[in-house]
Amino acid sequence: MLFPEEKSQVYGKKLEALTSDVKISLGRLQEKENIRNLKVSEIADARSRVELEVEVTQFLRDFQNDVYRKDIQECSALLSALVKDVVPHGNNIELVLDTRGKNPILTIESVDTNGGRYNILKDVGGSIKNVVAMGLRAIAVCKGNLRPLLVLDEPDHWVSPARSTAFFNKVASQLSKELNFQIFAISHHDSTLFSGQGT
Repeated sequence: MLFPEEKSQVYGKKLEALTSDVKISLGRLQEKENIRNLKVSEIADARSRVELEVEVTQFLRDFQNDVYRKDIQECSALLSALVKDVVPHGNNIELVLDTRGKNPILTIESVDTNGGRYNILKDVGGSIKNVVAMGLRAIAVCKGNLRPLLVLDEPDHWVSPARSTAFFNKVASQLSKELNFQIFAISHHDSTLFSGQGT
């Protein structure tokens, strides 16, 4: 049998132990609550980023288009001029920068006077494709700071002999002189068509 003083001490120790256990449990509970709150905050941040994805994607697309718009317009004008030098009734050529999914794509279109748009790879003849291809190669040589040499293997393959003269004597020669690089071209057309343009 315990005296009241001893009972008081035993109960006091039990109470201290219980108080300590409650404090430890409350501390663990607070840690778990903090972790839970952090996760809830992370989930809310992730949801807001997902909700902004469309807006951010459009902003980046617009920014990219603004950055490249001037170069694209200059290249489009050059390609249009080249096409019209070889095919006087030719359409304007436009380079269209866009995205498919998250990847940037460049489409080359022929645009007629009524605004009709035609994919250069699928919807136009070989002569236009060849002129555009040569123009793109010339642009790549100039923009890429590569050696000032352009080698073309039968770039006039789909160009008629009547237009082949303009293709080489006007377009290729003019590109070579204005952009200061050499063009080495192989043609299946009669070499007399290219008088004065080298051998």
